[in-house]
Amino acid sequence: MSFANAHQSIQRTIVNYAKTNYLNPALLAILLAARQNNRITAEDTGREAGKKRKLILNYLPPVCASTGSCATNLCDVDGNEVEPLQKDFLVGKCTASNIIKITLDNNRNLDNVTLSEWHLGVFANEMQAARNKLALEVLTVLAANVGKFPDGIATVKKAILADPKTGAFSPLGKALIEKVFLDTQMTNTPMVIGGDSVFVAQSMQSAGGIDQNGVNRGAATSLNNYFYDGLINQVFAGGENLIAFDPSMFKFVTWNRNAGRFATDDRDFNPQTAFQNKDTFYKGSIVDPVTGLLWDLNAKFDDCTDTWKYQFKLEWDMFFMPADSCTKPGVNGIFHFEGCELIEPTCPVAV
Repeated sequence: MSFANAHQSIQRTIVNYAKTNYLNPALLAILLAARQNNRITAEDTGREAGKKRKLILNYLPPVCASTGSCATNLCDVDGNEVEPLQKDFLVGKCTASNIIKITLDNNRNLDNVTLSEWHLGVFANEMQAARNKLALEVLTVLAANVGKFPDGIATVKKAILADPKTGAFSPLGKALIEKVFLDTQMTNTPMVIGGDSVFVAQSMQSAGGIDQNGVNRGAATSLNNYFYDGLINQVFAGGENLIAFDPSMFKFVTWNRNAGRFATDDRDFNPQTAFQNKDTFYKGSIVDPVTGLLWDLNAKFDDCTDTWKYQFKLEWDMFFMPADSCTKPGVNGIFHFEGCELIEPTCPVAV
């Protein structure tokens, strides 16, 4: 026989094989909106770490009309009493990963990877799946809370950003979206999450202007607040959809159960160290390196079966603020538009 066949195979373990750094644009838009809204913060729902609290928001509603007269004075008129209104908030939603199971024997077969590297690689895969799940759940909540248009009746209107046949950028759709926010006395720069038409508009808009030097790309930045994410059409069960919103009219807030005195002492969880120190459980946290969100991490080691189990969870909610402008009931600064589904081009048939 040939001794060349007597050699052992060479193994190489690749930990970060799967793509684990994708951030859904819809989730990015909502996180960016949260940073712009400082009316409430995560600390407002749990000032003492690990203790959830109901937040009672006191606010002054807008004054929508002035009936004062220069002919009246303070002695003649009783006046309009100004008193605060209240709205309650309580974090009530949760997104969790799968329960991860890792056996010690599987780690014994890894030659060039440490126990901790392997476990953290498994975490990265699970975090990507949980992040995708969170994006869909957050976008579903936002879609479920779209309000009415300034007429107080319509709940959806057309806004065509791109020609369905040619894909050419249509500035009229952008103008109609911005006009709605002007009519409601809300932001001049709404954020928009949309499907294919947003992607095509962003791609083609840079070629929308021509000057003596050719293509004018100076106007390309005007769609910076637009975010393409195919999840939106999944949420609305088909069609071409857009959600335009004032970032100050809602707040995405997270809360951690494993914090303060309700967390174990090991601040920097290391599976190898925990195993060698005979730690059988861990209640702490893990940072998603892509979003920066802090997830609760629960871990347990069973020395009878030589098995680790892990799960991470994120408790969150979206708080929709009371109207801060004089609009009709149901107009909340979150609007649903429909675009035109793009038509895939076909090649001409030779005669």
